[in-house]
Amino acid sequence: MYLTKLKLPMGSATNRLTLTQTEVDTLIRVYYSQTITQKQVSGYVYKSAMTGREHYLLTQLGLDVTYDTLEADTWSFASDAQLLNSGESAVLTVGGELTLADVVLAIDSVTVNSGDVTQETAAACFGLTGNTLTFDKGSIDGEFAFTVIVSAHPVWNASDVKTVQVMAGVTFRTVWINPANLSAALAHDGGLTLLEDYVQRCKCYVFNADGTKMAEIKSATFEGNYSGMTAGTVTFADDTVAQVSALNAAGCNFMVLRPALHIWSGTEDGAEVLKCTGAYDLLPTGKKTFPKKYIGMFKAFNQSGKLKSQPGRIPTGQQTIATFQQQAKAGADGYGLWNYTDWCKENALHLAWFANTNYEDNVGEGIINNYARVRNIVTGFTLPLAGKYQCGTKPTVDSQGNYVQRLNFFGIEGMGEQIWEFVIGFRHNGSGTAYIWEDNVWGESYPADRTITLPVTSANQSYIKTIIAGQHFDMLPRLTGGSSVTGLCDGHWIGANGRLLFVGGAADYGSLCGLSASAAHGDFSYSSAAVGARLAFYGEPEEVRGSELVASL
Repeated sequence: MYLTKLKLPMGSATNRLTLTQTEVDTLIRVYYSQTITQKQVSGYVYKSAMTGREHYLLTQLGLDVTYDTLEADTWSFASDAQLLNSGESAVLTVGGELTLADVVLAIDSVTVNSGDVTQETAAACFGLTGNTLTFDKGSIDGEFAFTVIVSAHPVWNASDVKTVQVMAGVTFRTVWINPANLSAALAHDGGLTLLEDYVQRCKCYVFNADGTKMAEIKSATFEGNYSGMTAGTVTFADDTVAQVSALNAAGCNFMVLRPALHIWSGTEDGAEVLKCTGAYDLLPTGKKTFPKKYIGMFKAFNQSGKLKSQPGRIPTGQQTIATFQQQAKAGADGYGLWNYTDWCKENALHLAWFANTNYEDNVGEGIINNYARVRNIVTGFTLPLAGKYQCGTKPTVDSQGNYVQRLNFFGIEGMGEQIWEFVIGFRHNGSGTAYIWEDNVWGESYPADRTITLPVTSANQSYIKTIIAGQHFDMLPRLTGGSSVTGLCDGHWIGANGRLLFVGGAADYGSLCGLSASAAHGDFSYSSAAVGARLAFYGEPEEVRGSELVASL
């Protein structure tokens, strides 16, 4: 047996290790013909006797170990926990590193803890070929969960046994989206398990200016009043602490991860329903997957020609949508404005989580009292909610000393309050047809991904009764004439001269504001102090430790 490769340090991007030579020798006790340094070693290093326990310790320390051969010892199979539905399969990795080129697994045994289902019946539901575990519940009825332990060979890097959670007959979170009585309280099934997992994945990050690196926020503080921040800190997941002012000065952006969200929107038994499963792809034919995206935590601020998502800033307005988009992209490749699809995704999450259309009741009323008094309240008051995976409010005062609230919707501040926000990816022709783009390339000269018919083509401060919904969960109204407590509870504006879409509402519109509020009455030259924007990132930064991010600024 030969050790062909050893990398120091290795480990994950967020947990890099540096070991001394003495630590390496002590841990793995290898006999070697040349010095092993803290850099990759090429060539062969002879291993006279490495036990499975020593190998496990080595891999647990994050070291990358490659052998020229694999011994045929039998080890228990290890896998990250995941959910499967009947007829689905999962690709299981050994230790998170080895691939099929390195090891081929053969099933030895399956041990199943399955409640009322017998061990023999449950084990017969599983098959393992190579690295693929297949589950088929066959004729078994009802809902149940398995804890599965699979033993296979040969496997290195797995001296402990982890479990594969298998869920059959999943009850999706179901919401009747257009009830006949237009009640604000929507009928629903009450199940939240998968969505609870989803919101736990909606983590908050600080990006460096060019969007190449990000570090997870563990907690944060913010002090100040309506006119500015007096103090603030960010504690990253590795416990590194940074001053918010320093991060802002370095051009960093505060962003929220929205994982891919799987929904099914359509008609069932004569009722229009929304089924939402969160992060797990367990939907029937006709599902809609809203893509993964990083969304600005705060309304955008123009910092020297580059759009930023930062606390302690007065949101920028009085710019055309083209100017906002240009400033967003000036930050770095991958940045842009959030789009129409992102807005529909937030609404789907809101309705599925609360099963109630009234955003003000569910999340908070926010600063929707008086435009002049609240227009220039700075961002950031809900920063202490970062990393808490919850909706909530934080108090402040307006320019006259009146008590107001700032809203936070699973990490994102200010949706449906203070000023409107442009969204890209939407254009209508003034006569009932809207064109939709789902990427960061948007404009008159690019072909749309799809079109939709707009049932409502003329509206002014009209409460939304029902929405289009459909496969893509389009949030534009199908019918207006509701109220602040019936239908979708938020307002809509549209006219024949309109081409663009902005959402959320301005502070002087009161209860017409909200996550579902929308306006499409402006053309491409439209600008207003009451209309701003929100940043989005369409790429995938490298996740690093907070200490590395801070050191790179």
